Amino acid sequence: MAQNGAVATRDVAHAYLDAWTAGDLDGVRGLLAADVTVECNLTGSGDGAHLVEALGRLAAAVDAVTVVSENYADGRAMLLYDCAVGDGAIRTVEYLTVVDGRIADVRRVCDIVAARRLLGPV
Repeated sequence: MAQNGAVATRDVAHAYLDAWTAGDLDGVRGLLAADVTVECNLTGSGDGAHLVEALGRLAAAVDAVTVVSENYADGRAMLLYDCAVGDGAIRTVEYLTVVDGRIADVRRVCDIVAARRLLGPV
C-alpha cells in the first residue's frame, strides 16, 4: 500500500477499523508505523502497543460499530462512528494520518460520559 491519495488512505483506515472491531490485534499492529503516535481522551497518550491494548479491551466490549461519517484528504482520515455496547453507544471520532500505507498518527476522541456509563472505569 505504498500509494498515496484518498483511496489508499480510505483503504488503510477501513482495514484498521475492520481489524480492531474484529479483535484482530495483529492486523492492527501490521497497519501501524513503527513510530506511531497516539492521543486519546479515554486511554491517554502512548505508542502502538498502548493503542493495541486499548483497542483489544474495547473490541471485547463492543457489540457493533456503525460508521456515521468519514472524510479523506491528503493522507488524512476522519472516521466518526458509534460503538454499540449493550443498550447504549459510545460516539467516537478518530483522526488518522497515513504515510506510505501505514498509520503514523492516531487521535481518538470518545464520548467520555457514555464510555464510563457503559464500560465502567477505563
